[in-house]
Amino acid sequence: MRVGIPIIAAIVAFFSLCLLFSGAPDNAGLLASLDPVEAISGLSFAVSFAAGVPATAAVVAAIAVFVSVPAAVALITHRIVRRERRDG
Repeated sequence: MRVGIPIIAAIVAFFSLCLLFSGAPDNAGLLASLDPVEAISGLSFAVSFAAGVPATAAVVAAIAVFVSVPAAVALITHRIVRRERRDG
């Protein structure tokens, strides 16, 4: 169970990022709102437009965000679960 909780937390973080950056309208279905390709495209557009970064670098940065944020959430959750198991 120590591995299951961090994996679930990482999946929730990934789909939360997808929901946040997908750019789907409010009346779109859940699967359309959770499309990772649209979310990476939306985040790369925002990075490219706001910071003036070239398109290729913006896509790489967006993919890095979509990989590193869930990984960080999983590592933090793993440390919390491990600490709770040790204390309790």
